[in-house]
Amino acid sequence: MHRAYGWIRSHLIWVITLSLIVALLLGSGVWFFIRTNAHSVNGVLVTGPAFVALLDRDTGKQIWRHQTNLNSHQAGINTYQPGTAADAPLVSNGLVYVLTQTEHASNGVSYTEATYTLEALNLANGTLQWSWGWKGRSMWKNPPVLADGVVYLSESTLTGNIASPSAYQGFVVALRASDGHQLWKTSLAGLLSPATVADNAIYLSNGKALLALSTGDGHQIWQYQPADGGMSYYSPLALLEGLAPAIIVQSQVYLETRESDYNVLYDLVALNPQTGRMAWRYRSQGILTTPVLAKNTVYVNVQLNQNLSVVALNTGTGAVVWTYRTSFPRLEHPVLDNGVLYLEEELTPPSGTSDVVALQANNGHVLKRYTPPESFEGLSAFTVGQQALYLTVGLLGTPGAEAVIALNPATGAEVWNTLPIPHLSSGLSVIASQNHVYVVAAQTSPGSSTGSSTLIVFQADSGKQLWSYGTSDQMYAMVTQTP
Repeated sequence: MHRAYGWIRSHLIWVITLSLIVALLLGSGVWFFIRTNAHSVNGVLVTGPAFVALLDRDTGKQIWRHQTNLNSHQAGINTYQPGTAADAPLVSNGLVYVLTQTEHASNGVSYTEATYTLEALNLANGTLQWSWGWKGRSMWKNPPVLADGVVYLSESTLTGNIASPSAYQGFVVALRASDGHQLWKTSLAGLLSPATVADNAIYLSNGKALLALSTGDGHQIWQYQPADGGMSYYSPLALLEGLAPAIIVQSQVYLETRESDYNVLYDLVALNPQTGRMAWRYRSQGILTTPVLAKNTVYVNVQLNQNLSVVALNTGTGAVVWTYRTSFPRLEHPVLDNGVLYLEEELTPPSGTSDVVALQANNGHVLKRYTPPESFEGLSAFTVGQQALYLTVGLLGTPGAEAVIALNPATGAEVWNTLPIPHLSSGLSVIASQNHVYVVAAQTSPGSSTGSSTLIVFQADSGKQLWSYGTSDQMYAMVTQTP
């Protein structure tokens, strides 16, 4: 249960996790909550490295399962064959969009040649409606983005044997969501970031500059290039931070930039979305997390040496509104819910355990501190939702076992807790939605290199277990809700 300190380990864990969904997230679960009157589907969409399946939300019964890597099951259900991955699905208008990858022989070169395919599946029965593919070599795939009936992909392929941004050639393509018809495609040099689409523009980084492209035809509207450094997508950590979705659009365009390859000092920059001109710049003098925006305030975690500050900035001017300081930090994203900012804070002196601290979002005052009960080893994660705070905690004397505790946010009193789930390889992932709490447990079987996963569903107000769904495959750990 003890977690490493320091920004490098934190970033690596974050990146490895994201690389399974964006290439995202190892050993947990991706699930989508779907309600659509037009197609009468009320389900939970579960995805993993070799499958995507739709489950009935009320019973957990499997409605359909689409296998994306038959080779792994031909070789044996617990035998991992590198290749296909059903990454970061999108759901819209009765279709499920999933990105898959099938690797080919490496031929002794860095980064295996692969075929990548965007598949559109029928939400009701899982049948393939259309697909669009390309070939290349890359460390990861960026997830698709859906806006106004169009699916956008920003992808890159390595052109040499050295993984640097200049060795990548990328493209952005717009596909009609209903039938996969290619509307336009444009080539861009560099290692492209995930795209953000807003107000008829596509924003993405190529490692040197932020680019704004027209959603109509892909032509460049403007670019912003930091004068004294690159984008935060690229760092000394073998470029792995390229997976971080650090471009946020809300009245302005907010992005992280880094001062240099080696100083590792991050700034937050706000740009005018029409012109790309800098509105303001916040110099953190440390390491930033991805910003959290709400109304007229943007919140960031800043780590400098062994000190962590949560800083609230005015979105119009960039001025500091308030600062909350602590020591022995974990560089993770704060969670904003109903005017309260929740963050994880290491205990002092560091003991491998943490509290969750609730701050008043408008002034940074501490409202409440939540500490796991003494019978548990410590906090590994937390989730806010359904008028409750859910702590994922370890069990004293039982390594590899975790449980979920539901707390009343106002009083801190325990509402319910689950029985400890043993033999975990990657811990628990929790999401709360529509009066359900979804918990994914990743486990490793004896003699297996991959293990299995189980999705367990609880009633949010009582903690009563409703159903579970087990699979011999891994499940991804990105959670996205759909209307």
